[in-house]
Amino acid sequence: MSKKSVKKQKRNGSKTDPLTRTLLTRVIESWADASPKRPNRVQTAQVFISSLNGYPLNLAADDSSILSDFRKYLARQIEKNFRFLSADINEEWTAAGAGAPRRTTEELARTCHIFIGILVDSYGFTDDSGLSATLIEFDAAYKDSPEKMLVFIQSTLRDSTGEKYKSLPLPYQSYLAELQAYRGGKIVKYFETWDALPGLILEALDYYSAVNLRAIRRMAPYASDKSTEEANWEQMTFRERYAKMIETFKQCISGITLKSNVIESLSHSPTKDDAERYRLDLKQKTHTYALPVILSACPDRFSYPDAAAYVGYPFRTRVQSWDNSLGPLDIILFFRTITDAQIRRHLGNPDIHVTKEEWGYFAADPERYIQVAYLLNCTSSRDLERKLRRFLTWLDEYEQVGNLINRARIRGRILQAENEARRIN
Repeated sequence: MSKKSVKKQKRNGSKTDPLTRTLLTRVIESWADASPKRPNRVQTAQVFISSLNGYPLNLAADDSSILSDFRKYLARQIEKNFRFLSADINEEWTAAGAGAPRRTTEELARTCHIFIGILVDSYGFTDDSGLSATLIEFDAAYKDSPEKMLVFIQSTLRDSTGEKYKSLPLPYQSYLAELQAYRGGKIVKYFETWDALPGLILEALDYYSAVNLRAIRRMAPYASDKSTEEANWEQMTFRERYAKMIETFKQCISGITLKSNVIESLSHSPTKDDAERYRLDLKQKTHTYALPVILSACPDRFSYPDAAAYVGYPFRTRVQSWDNSLGPLDIILFFRTITDAQIRRHLGNPDIHVTKEEWGYFAADPERYIQVAYLLNCTSSRDLERKLRRFLTWLDEYEQVGNLINRARIRGRILQAENEARRIN
């Protein structure tokens, strides 16, 4: 037996043997030298293709193609037919980039010259904020320019009263309706079959490129890019807009769900002295904390005294009879903006911590332990919900919940001591 095994080993060769290794990797050995697909990308306009990745196409019984495979095919067809275009899909990213995938795709969707969006009858992957990755890319592109977006929707979503449509998550249904709104939406194209879609996309690219050949970047043919709701909010008085922002916040919190181990819920929790009091339930290890939230709103820029008067100083005037062991987190909604310098004056201390993020500012006073979130540019219900959702996601992703609770504990003791001293005097 041993002699036979030795002979067999000699005949087949060892896998560590150089000759055998060459035979096992002969496919790679036969490859030609690698070269960049498009060495002159700086001279081409960038096309970004956005869709779900793992959606099954069901082209045939024995075919397992998914939307990711379709995107690769589409990218090749675009570059073959339009030599001045270069298609970006995440399946073909190089290893040279830095940053998280979400931030990378958001940046590419925002900076691309042409955005191709394909929406199907599945919501797909959601990140910690509860938003679909595809819709995050759509939002980034829309912020840069609605005109650069070429949107294609699966025909199964044409009927908003159908069972397939109604089975989709409410945020997706709302987005589809808003996307196709008569005044504030986009012209979209429905497609029936996957083999017909490439032709529809190439036809749209051909037309778009011909119209925008002078500058294949943003061109604004409309008088305004505002949605109907944004225009309505803008035409309100300060009093009307303030009431609208407060009411919208109360309505939108029920639709916010986060994939978070530390942020459980945000709910309306009014008191007899303060109707705009909320509660943010936070979890640290095995303990759950009900953090009080005081809501305020500024119906325009904080630099306008009449608008700033609606905010006042809630961390002073709305804590007069504080009896909670945790001090509050103030959330202030702004229809427009507030600056870093104005925040420092607002809190009455120039030497505070101020963090600037896409959704606004977070400020914390290290002496009095006041903590305030300033959410900027809440110009519609959708923008307000997005800013709130991203603020809560920021608390989770940047591990701020522990700091939030520690400051709240100390702030609670300070407020109780101040109120006790005021009562004695």
